[in-house]
Amino acid sequence: MVFLGCKSVPFDPKQDIPPLNGKMILVAGGNIGLGKQCAVEYARHQPALIWLAARNIDKGQAAADEIRQQVPDALPD
Repeated sequence: MVFLGCKSVPFDPKQDIPPLNGKMILVAGGNIGLGKQCAVEYARHQPALIWLAARNIDKGQAAADEIRQQVPDALPD
């Protein structure tokens, strides 16, 4: 695939996201869509903490609970 004259580069989160041990991450829009999927992938790399920025605290909490279900060993409560 070519986009604006650039070739696409394959991206595999399992291999291409570096270790995140000890890192703190803020994900804007972390309760839905791309932001939520980014948070899931980051959680798989075991950072110290992930902050989910969401407009609604209930939706943010629900997203955090879903991420914990998908990656049970990754995040503290």
